[in-house]
Amino acid sequence: STDGDAEQEEKIAEVASPPPPPKPAPPPPPKPTPTCSSEYVPVCGANGMTYKNECLAKTSGVVIDHAGTCDTAEETPPPPSASAAPSPIVEESETPLSGAYPDFIVRALSHFGGVLFEGNQLSFSAVVKNQGTERAFERFNTGLYLDVGNNEVFEYSFTPQEVHALEKGEEATLIWKNVWTQTPGTHTIGACADSEKTIQESLEKNNCETLEFTVLGKVDNADLLISGVHTSPSSPAVGARMTFSADVKNTGSRVATSPKFKLLVDGVVAANNSTIAPSEENGYDKDLDPGEEDFIAWTGNWIPKSAGSHTYEICADSNDAIAEVNEEDNCKEGTFMVAG
Repeated sequence: STDGDAEQEEKIAEVASPPPPPKPAPPPPPKPTPTCSSEYVPVCGANGMTYKNECLAKTSGVVIDHAGTCDTAEETPPPPSASAAPSPIVEESETPLSGAYPDFIVRALSHFGGVLFEGNQLSFSAVVKNQGTERAFERFNTGLYLDVGNNEVFEYSFTPQEVHALEKGEEATLIWKNVWTQTPGTHTIGACADSEKTIQESLEKNNCETLEFTVLGKVDNADLLISGVHTSPSSPAVGARMTFSADVKNTGSRVATSPKFKLLVDGVVAANNSTIAPSEENGYDKDLDPGEEDFIAWTGNWIPKSAGSHTYEICADSNDAIAEVNEEDNCKEGTFMVAG
């Protein structure tokens, strides 16, 4: 019958139709970006930088050298061939991410704590600000770097400072105290917020600020020379009032401000911290301009009590206030005879 034929055809069609293909397995979920804890278990990286914990070091792509903080010798300086500062030391243009993110900048960078002169200790400070549209939910580090040769190669890296999770618009002031002994020349200091790139920001290439400064050296300073020493009278008697004097010259390139002088007789200090007497010849001041010559004198500070040979010495910069190129020509000795 017609109904039987239709039923038979339907069964044949069911047998002929292939089974539906199996559904593909869902792709594995993406591996989450590791979130490091704020636990402080410091490790020292092979780059000489101290990281808060092992996780932060590894997520920064740093090989761990050993547990614990890096020694000072390890932190400064890293090899000159490898720049210690991250590449964003020089700002680059970029398009901000859409959405709410923090954005860290170094708003101010300065040096303090000492005159810019060779051999003095120098400190640095940086003000870090979150200028983004979202608060930070984690702490981060700010790095400090020094370009000694002022050639855009930051040879020195100082211990990073940790910054707490900044609210929108919040700032934090960081201090690196007495971290560098100054060398003469022009240098550049650089500071980078979130230097280890642990936090996603709306802008990633505006984290750094630099400051150029110049340190004077001994060659730029005053340099005192005692060129001659004298006594009067030439043959003093026992009990006579004597005068000791010295010719002094500033051979340096800066003014020597009220330099101090010392007189020793037979190895004993007879006068100290004495200054040049103001006179019409020297412009009524106690200073020595570059190239200027003058003299220092003492009368009655030492009276001979016995006959015979005696020695004396006169020294300039007796309080070591002037850093000079040549410290060996500050003193000059002489001898004299006291008549019997």
